[in-house]
Amino acid sequence: MTRQHPAWLIEDHLCGFVCSPEEYQYLHRLLMDPANDKRSLPELQQDMRTFSSQQVAKNLTDAARQRLAAVPERGDTSQLCEPPDLRLTAVASPLPLAIQLHDGNVILHQQHWNVERTIRLANESPTPSGPPSLYGNATARFEGATLVVESVNLLPMMTGESLTTDQARVTERYTLSEDRLRLDMELTIDDPATYREPRVWYQPRIRTPDVQLVEDDPCAGLREQN
Repeated sequence: MTRQHPAWLIEDHLCGFVCSPEEYQYLHRLLMDPANDKRSLPELQQDMRTFSSQQVAKNLTDAARQRLAAVPERGDTSQLCEPPDLRLTAVASPLPLAIQLHDGNVILHQQHWNVERTIRLANESPTPSGPPSLYGNATARFEGATLVVESVNLLPMMTGESLTTDQARVTERYTLSEDRLRLDMELTIDDPATYREPRVWYQPRIRTPDVQLVEDDPCAGLREQN
């Protein structure tokens, strides 16, 4: 099983697939502190979650809190079948991801919802074109061993802690480890109307070259029920 791969760290498991770099570092300090030797991992994880809530609260703008409070209750969403936004697609799913280079483009293919994005390689930032959309307009480039993808002109995203605006700029960074076993992924939302400082999420992945992506229909089960 991938979750038993030796390249995973304790911090990876305690983060629960995704956290901020600050949360990850905070967990590492807790684990390395001899004063915590007799404390359980769930206790340390709860400390990290408290730390996370405090950091998020300090970083949200007043306008973001007001926008979030104005979002109507959606009730039971279990019967909805809605494609994920860019944050959910990039760093909030544990399902496999394939990255390929082809004809001057980077192709990011997520098994989650079978989302496939073809992004032009260019040493320039993207410019908005047309109305905002789920994945907006994007360009990609390499900074050493790191693949950087920038996206603009995005529809507002509900992150759980806030609702972003259509002025948000999202930067994804994919860095392969020297031993080529881990892929460190960071997603940054730069949206001054929402966050006082850019909000960053971190997700590590383990390379699984033998895994084949499954192109299933995410809405099939709901259609069968109806």
